[in-house]
This record gives sequence, structure tokens and C-alpha cells, in this order.
Amino acid sequence: VTNEKLQSYEFTLDAVGNVTAEKGFDGAVRHYLRDRGGRVIRETLPSGTEREYGYDACSRVTRVSYPTAGDPDQTYAYGLSGRLVQASRGESTVEFAYNSLGLPIRETADGNTILRTYDHTGRILTLDSTTGASLRYTRNGYGELEGFTATGGSDADGAGAWESSHRHDTLGFEVERILPGGVVRSFAYDDIGRLVDARTRKDSRTRHMRRYRWGVADRLLSVEDSRRGETRYSYTPTGQLDRAEYPDGREQWRKSDP
Repeated sequence: VTNEKLQSYEFTLDAVGNVTAEKGFDGAVRHYLRDRGGRVIRETLPSGTEREYGYDACSRVTRVSYPTAGDPDQTYAYGLSGRLVQASRGESTVEFAYNSLGLPIRETADGNTILRTYDHTGRILTLDSTTGASLRYTRNGYGELEGFTATGGSDADGAGAWESSHRHDTLGFEVERILPGGVVRSFAYDDIGRLVDARTRKDSRTRHMRRYRWGVADRLLSVEDSRRGETRYSYTPTGQLDRAEYPDGREQWRKSDP
């Protein structure tokens, strides 16, 4: 990958295509040692610090250690379903519990707990924390978000609540979002559902506007921002992004393997 200063971000691959080293734009190099299965078992950072990785029989990371830095190990435990149920580092531990759909319903860290509830399709409805935070999501019959409310532990009277309301078109696309302070965001789409215009208004005045121009195969050709100017994108004949031209004249190039 080459940026606008003709600096390169380079990758070194082994015989089967695994990355064994990468050199950043700043010249810093990371090295990776892999086992026969291609898993990274040691990573050497540009500073010389090493990270070592351990895995279970299912190739899930179970331990990250720092032999050269002396930092505490990170350990990970998984349930029968393969989902992460515990992560620890030093004296800190985070534990997770899930519902039958595999969605997290309880998260406990250092004595604090976050609880979540969902509707029958898996969309979040509520989030409550023992620290006092409370989030509420209101949805219509199609599952589209109509309202959101957030309160904190010191907002028992509701004075500090943060609220937003949302309006959708008949196809389910969000067309308006009303935020605190009289701020309104509006969105427009083309005939196939691609975002083409986004505006922010306050007191009936447009404060910010962004337009999107699309080409064939859903390729984004340009973004016109009322504050920053226009950013243009170009693609290879096979459809891969290869160049971005920014409002200040900078160019960034992206080089892919043949």
C-alpha cells in the first residue's frame, strides 16, 4: 500500500500466503512466527517486545503472554458453544452470559454488571448497569428504531435524559433523526437504496451537508462535504479501490496483489 507521500506499507508472505512480517509507513517492522497450522504463536513488535499466543484444540486464543515485558498474562475461557465466557488479566476479570440465541445478556467486570434484554428477533430493547446507566430502545412493528432514551445514575428525575426519535420511509430506510437541542438530521436515498444526501439542521437552517455520488457496481465515486470539500475515489478495472483524492489535494494510492 502506497500513500500520498509515496511511503509504502509492505507485507512479507510465506510460501502459503501467511503474513510473516509487515513494515509500516513509518518503517516500523512487526514479525510473526507461526506454527504448522498457520497460527501466530509469537509476535515481535517494533519495540522488541514479544507477545506469545496459546490456543485450545479449536484454535481459539486462550492465552497472551509478554515474556520480554513482564506484564500479566491475558487468559480467555470459552463455553460449550464456543462463545467467550471469561477474560482475565492480572486481578481483573470479565465474565459473560448469553441467552439461547447467543446474545450477551449479562456482563460482569470487577463487581459491576451490565444487563441486556432483546426482542424475539434479537434486537436490543434495554441495557441497565449497576453504575446507574439505563438505555431504552423503542421499535415499531417492523423492528425499526423509533426512539432511544439514555439516563444515568444521577438522573433519577429524568432531567438529564438524552433522547432521540427516528422516522423511516416505507422501505425501512431512516429519513429523519431528531436529536436533543433541536438538531435534526435528514437522509435521502437513490432508487436502489444508496445514501445520496445527508444534512444536519438546527433552527430551520442547514448547518452541514454531505452528498454521495455512486457509479456502477455500487462504487462510491465521490463525497462532497460542505465543510471539507470533495473527496474523489477511483477503482481498478476489476473494481478494487486504488486511489483517493482529498480536498486539500493529497492523494492516497492502494496497491493490491495481482
